[in-house]
Parts: sequence; structure tokens; C-alpha cells
Amino acid sequence: MSAPRKTAAALLALGMAMPAHADLGGAVEQVGEILSGAFENLSGTLGYVLTRMAQESLEPTEGTVAIADAVEHQGVARPLLIIEPAVASAEKAPLIVLLHFSGGDAEIMANLARAGRLAAEHGAWIVLPEGSHRRWSDDPAISPSSDDVDFLAAVIAHMSSAYPIDPRRVYMAGMSNGGFMTERFACERPELIAAAAVDAATLRISQDHACAPSRAVPMLHFAGTQDLLVPYSHPITMLPAQATFQRWSDIHGCDPASRQDSALAPSVDDGTSIQLSENWDCSSGGAVRLFTIVGGGHAWPGSAGTLSIGRTTQNLDATEAMWAFFSQFSL
Repeated sequence: MSAPRKTAAALLALGMAMPAHADLGGAVEQVGEILSGAFENLSGTLGYVLTRMAQESLEPTEGTVAIADAVEHQGVARPLLIIEPAVASAEKAPLIVLLHFSGGDAEIMANLARAGRLAAEHGAWIVLPEGSHRRWSDDPAISPSSDDVDFLAAVIAHMSSAYPIDPRRVYMAGMSNGGFMTERFACERPELIAAAAVDAATLRISQDHACAPSRAVPMLHFAGTQDLLVPYSHPITMLPAQATFQRWSDIHGCDPASRQDSALAPSVDDGTSIQLSENWDCSSGGAVRLFTIVGGGHAWPGSAGTLSIGRTTQNLDATEAMWAFFSQFSL
């Protein structure tokens, strides 16, 4: 990472460390919420600067084809980046809707997650829409300028009608702001996605209060214990990672006695380790999983780490773990 990018990341990390003081009473909590919002806007601004400095374009993946498309929503044509397998399948294909972080865009998110591998190796189609001004309206407590839940529903409808997509195998995943948006969509339009994956995000308290899904969406989370933007244990305006796991377990009607916790054997010595919490004994027929990255920061596990804040683990490939989870579910 270049010196300017390191400086920006350091400033962002310093600012986002503020939510650690979550137990100082109601007055401080209100101040914290204001600061959290301010720093979140700073996060988006600096994230945009970092990504624009990187001057990234879509990295080609052998065995895939990239398509530029758009969906008109609220009178605006919003772009879509679509990555499809180069060899068509005889059957309709699964679709993953992949959402970028605040300040990111479709190409950068595709590169970060190495989304082309999912198309080339697993036959999945990937669609990467973009939030308005490179940000998703993920908080139900804030009146948005753009109804992104409705927009993403329109994206899924467009993909299912215009391309050979199996509507029973549509999945959604996102990082940070995109992860919060994924959770909102799972709460509000669960009938449209078979499973979801969330990285570097938990459940907002406002979303927790509003979440009453008509069906339980199988949920996979990745959370770093050293994430300064989304603190693992003591955030202010969102649930801790373990509480988010428990909330979705309750939504699924999982038997608490069937929760399993295990440690994954490390493959490299990079200062991180992986703990897995999961419950598959749920009345919904779904499941809930949480990969805790001990020592991990605000990052996409298994990526090169060039757009992370803190340590990026190489002991877990989030993209492959996500697909392994998704492939077990359909509507």
C-alpha cells in the first residue's frame, strides 16, 4: 500500500476506534451515534478516495465473460456489472448479488472477492450493482434518497427475466455497507434470496428492531476481532458479532443445545486464527454460521488485503466459504 493510502487508512482506523466506549450511559450513547454516523460518512469518503487512487478496472478471469447492463429505478438508470461463465450450462444457473462497501464500486468489489472464480469454477452468475453515490441505504431508521431494497428486488427480477438464472437459487452477499444492506434485504425481502453472506458487518440495532422476516434466510457471517470500523464485541449502533449470530439463530428457531464451536487448523502463520460457530438444527430448515477471524481487521478474508483496514487473514477464503454455504440452499 502506498504512503498516501496508508495515511488515509490510519486516519480512518483512528476515527472508527471511537465506538469502543459503549457503556457510558444514554447521553454518551447519543453522542456516540452521532459520531458513528459522522465517521461512517468519513469511511465512505476515504474509501472512495482509496479506491479511485487504486485506478482499478475489472481483472479478467479465464472462463468468464463480463457484461455491462443497467436497471432503471426511480427514473435513474443504475449500472450493473455481470460476470457469467463462458460456457453455458444446460440448466439455469445460480446467481449471486454481490454488494460493494461504502465508496466502492462494482469492479473493485469483483476484484476484491475474486468473483470471477465463482463463475469459472462453479457456474454461478455474479451481478454487481452499485449504490447511489457508491453507498447503500442500509439503515431503516434513516429516510433514504433511494429505496435500495426495492432496487435490489428489481435487479433480481431483471436478472431472472433477461438471463438464464434459476430464481430458486439467488443469493446475496456484501462487505461492510454492502453487508449491512444484505442483512436489511434478508429482513425485508427474504422470499427473493435462498441464502446470504455478510462480511465486516453485523445487524444494526435499528434493523434488529425492524427485522420480522416472512421466512428465515440462511445466514453466514465473517467478523474480525480487531475490526475498528465494526467492533466485534462493543459496537454502539449495531449488535456485536456473537449477538448477531444469536439473533439469526432465534429467527431460524435453532436449538441452542445444537450450537457447535470449533477452531479451524491454520494454513499459514499470519497472526490470525479462525473460529467457527454454527447451528444447523433449526426449525426453519436453514442454518446460521459465524467465522470469527481472531486478529482480523476490516477486510475480505483471503483477499490480497490492499483495501483492508487491519490484518487480512489468509487462513480463510471467504469467497469459497460463501459458495460452499450457498450451494446447500434453494428456495
